[in-house]
Parts: sequence; structure tokens; C-alpha cells
Amino acid sequence: MFAIEDIGGGILINIDNLNKKGLWNGVDIINKYNFNIDKYEVNDILEFIVKKGIKKIIEDDNNIGISIITNLKNTYFYVMRDDKHTRKYYMRKYFNCTEYDIKKGRRDNYYLMGVIVVRDDLNKVKKKSAVIIDWVEAYYNKTGTAKNIIDLLQKHFDIKLIPTNINPAYKYWKKYLVKNYKIKSFEDFKYHLWNSSYNIENYFNISYDIEGYSKIYDIDDENMYLRLLYDY
Repeated sequence: MFAIEDIGGGILINIDNLNKKGLWNGVDIINKYNFNIDKYEVNDILEFIVKKGIKKIIEDDNNIGISIITNLKNTYFYVMRDDKHTRKYYMRKYFNCTEYDIKKGRRDNYYLMGVIVVRDDLNKVKKKSAVIIDWVEAYYNKTGTAKNIIDLLQKHFDIKLIPTNINPAYKYWKKYLVKNYKIKSFEDFKYHLWNSSYNIENYFNISYDIEGYSKIYDIDDENMYLRLLYDY
């Protein structure tokens, strides 16, 4: 279990193994990225996630909620404090949230900005490996939430994250791949998958699971899968 704070004040936290180590011994605060967070605030964040965050996730989508609460070791919650900085740059009334959202944030002291579920236990994955994102959700638009979550995980664990399904936001992922990995064609994407997977089985699993990439590479689904699965 650990907590990381990014430069914008967002806090990414994993709450696995809390029952084994206890609150104070179970929280590793990553100082490399931290600016304000300390272990005393972690208690407040945990209370918010348990009482408010998980409730919101379950109400939003039962299937995702069940997957999260039964797979906490691979789930990361991204929250922000309710303060002037957050309301000025992230939670802007009538732009990406409502007046009710602002009032609720002031009452709860935090906002649940997003959540991500990855396929593997990142503490056991080798560096430079490719890991599948089973689900990433941003609850407020135009906040950079998904990007911030992914950047924090990739930097901390030195891995590459590959979403399984980009159908809901394939235009975003196209820009993301071009900007971050210089992937401009299907051949580039195939090369990226191959070189970021530390073994052939991992490459096979990623190739088999991805959905929606055909939309950004001008190639049909069947041909894409065949070329990925059998190019080796």
C-alpha cells in the first residue's frame, strides 16, 4: 500500500494489505513525488475512499465496483483535496462539474477524481514490462485525470501501460501514443508492444485482449489480431 502525490496536488493511493500491516505500518509515502501529503492525512483519505469513493464507484457501475473491491491490490484511487487550487484549476463549476459537486467536495474535503484497475500486481512486475489496463475512469472531464494516473504509475514502476479497450476514447489514445511513444502507425504500435513486453506470453496476452485500436490504424479488427498474434 502506498500513496503518491503529483505536482498538481492529486494523490494516487493503493489500499491493499492495510488489514495485514495496519494503518501506520502499511502506508508507504513516496517522497519522490510528494509535496504536502503525510501519513496523518492518509487516514482522512482512506476514510474518504471507503465511505464515499467506493460507494460512488459501485453506484456508477456495479460490475466495475465489484471488480475493484475484490481486487484491491491492482486498484489505484486518485483523489484531490478540496482547496482553492483544486477549484481553480480542476473543479470548475458549470465547466466540468456542478454546484452540487463543489458543495459535496467541501463537505467531504476530497474529490474522487478517478480510478484505475491494472491486470497485474505492479509490485511483482519487472521493469520495462507492458501491463494491461483493465479499466481507467475519470469522473470529471477536462482534468487530465487519466493521464496523471497513468504517468504516475509508469514513472514509479518503470512500466508501460496498455489499455485493453480504447473504444470510448480512441482519439485521446491516438494522441497519447503519438506524443508519448512516437507511435504513428500500426507497425510502430506492433513494435512498441513487442519491445515493452518482457516475455512472449505477456505479449500474447496483451495482443489478444486489446480492443478498438483498429480505429486509429486504418486496419480491420480481424487483420489486426492476426498480425499481432502471429507476427513472431
